Amino acid sequence: MMELDWGNRDPRWAGIQSDSITIDHVRINLLRADPASVGSDDADPEAAPILLVHGLGGASTNWLDVIADLARRAPVVAMDLPGFGDTEPPLPEAAHITPQVTFLTRLLDALDWPRAEVHGNSMGGLLSVLLAGQHPDRVERLVLVSPAMPTRQPSALLHMDGAMFLQFAAFRLARKTTLKAIRKTYEGSTPEELSERIQGVVMGSGGLYRPPLMDVAVEQARAGMGREWRSDSLSHATRDLVTWLTVRHGAIRAAERAITADILLIWGDEDRLVPRAAMDALTTQRGDIARHDLAGVGHVAMIEVPDRYLSIVQTWRESLSGATATERPESGGDSTTAPTDPQTSDDVTTVGATG
Repeated sequence: MMELDWGNRDPRWAGIQSDSITIDHVRINLLRADPASVGSDDADPEAAPILLVHGLGGASTNWLDVIADLARRAPVVAMDLPGFGDTEPPLPEAAHITPQVTFLTRLLDALDWPRAEVHGNSMGGLLSVLLAGQHPDRVERLVLVSPAMPTRQPSALLHMDGAMFLQFAAFRLARKTTLKAIRKTYEGSTPEELSERIQGVVMGSGGLYRPPLMDVAVEQARAGMGREWRSDSLSHATRDLVTWLTVRHGAIRAAERAITADILLIWGDEDRLVPRAAMDALTTQRGDIARHDLAGVGHVAMIEVPDRYLSIVQTWRESLSGATATERPESGGDSTTAPTDPQTSDDVTTVGATG
């Protein structure tokens, strides 16, 4: 899905360009924008470039509604991870968590970005945590959007919405079984039906994709149905993600502790995929996290409420630039800041542990 300027499809996307880069003989599909391409006078030469990492089954286009605004101050790149979107993997196992984290470091090298502000959604949030924990020198700031994280108990799946639990628990079965189930879903649905089904899972109650985004989602679904590697990659990635959340959660906690970047956490209280218990466990582990719980929002805040997402990110950045090192909370400590009553506010903000 290539566009010289995505603004031809929607004014909000003006200045976003399709591009590609080759890493280890694999062509990686990208979306790019920078202050010049979006006509911004607000470029900050000191600002770190911004890397956007999509979630399971997603693509770079998940970030279309926020890329141009983020690019007003610094270059932005969103990629299709190997096995997703238009990036064909060298082998299905490339969609596993560990190879994806390695890929992100290779991408930063290829872009010649020593450090970046990294935004990650869902599985992309987990990848971003592992990247920041294993390579703390490469991540300046970390924005986690409903990241796939474990709870304090061994299985995050136990706290998931009931219907979602049954779907994800099935991925602990044999690979051929899960692959067959995914292919059956593709074969039994039209691109429009598949896109609407995904919309129903990731959006909050009553939430709908904007029409231009739904058009892109349908195009992505249609392309995926014609690529056998997409279903194989999804099967591999989902099974490995479930393994990390249920078996390898200790490695995730170790990565969390090693992060030196400032962290912003955005989560929707109608998220059916990432439970509140997982976000509480993360903020308990890291008392220095700035957390925003958004009422009525689901799993993809950057799609559902892009303007609020951008406002939260900008306000957080300003708070960091205005704070001295002694004013910031120490990593791992518990904050006594109480959350706003969710019944009286649609944007619940906490810093530190919430439960």
